[in-house]
Amino acid sequence: MATKSINGVNFYEDNNSCRLSGGRDTPMVGHRILRCAWADRVRAVTALLGKIVIRRDADGSETREVLFPPDTFPGWDNLEAAEFDIEPIGAPSEAVNGGADYTYARFTVDYKPVEYDQDASSDGNSNEGQFYDTEEIDYEDSYISVPGGTYTVGTTKSLDATLQVVPVAVRTYTKRNLASIPDFMDYVGKVNDDVFPPNRINPAAQACLMLKGAKTTRKVDAQGNVRYDVRFIFKERYQSWNAGIDPATGKWAAIAPVPFTEIDFRPLGKM
Repeated sequence: MATKSINGVNFYEDNNSCRLSGGRDTPMVGHRILRCAWADRVRAVTALLGKIVIRRDADGSETREVLFPPDTFPGWDNLEAAEFDIEPIGAPSEAVNGGADYTYARFTVDYKPVEYDQDASSDGNSNEGQFYDTEEIDYEDSYISVPGGTYTVGTTKSLDATLQVVPVAVRTYTKRNLASIPDFMDYVGKVNDDVFPPNRINPAAQACLMLKGAKTTRKVDAQGNVRYDVRFIFKERYQSWNAGIDPATGKWAAIAPVPFTEIDFRPLGKM
């Protein structure tokens, strides 16, 4: 049984330790079986998972101090200790505090890929050529009123208009592990000035895609690295957002003046 010191704690490694599992569609996971003195079990958790102190300065900025980096799987620096299970070993005896005391604590440890493996920096996203990491599309309907007609609810005339159902696709594009929250506010409520996303099989036609908003998620990994996931939420019509139904012809036609500004959405991919 091999002996190994991890961040100041002595561990003994079982002979059937250091297993790897994974697949074509699943990430690699390392498995180790480690044993330490029962009295060291609390320190052992910190030694394996790492310990980070994050301090907030008076100006609101954050600084981090890595006291103990997470343990990595032998030969695989991108696999860090992420989860564990502790099992007591040895006959229990009565401890001073009234609890059970054992000889060893056996750790079954899973090592998983580092969550933030994208090369992101404060200058932007290195993967700027790819607009998004994942795409989701949901479908819904909306209604527009067409002037010049009438409809009633019960026996009461409601409006000098008719209603028409317009299908809408809700497109959600997610970018992950950004170093900072992108400044996307100038794009909200505007439509694409060209087909978007570019170089895709099913891009939205010009002026048919509107950025309705975004959702940001702040994450901190075991080493204190801060990253952000951003979900851009677009709504796509199969007719331009700058078009309406002409009451005289019943067909779609351009609206003047243009209600929605057209803008190049490609810079969003470089944020």
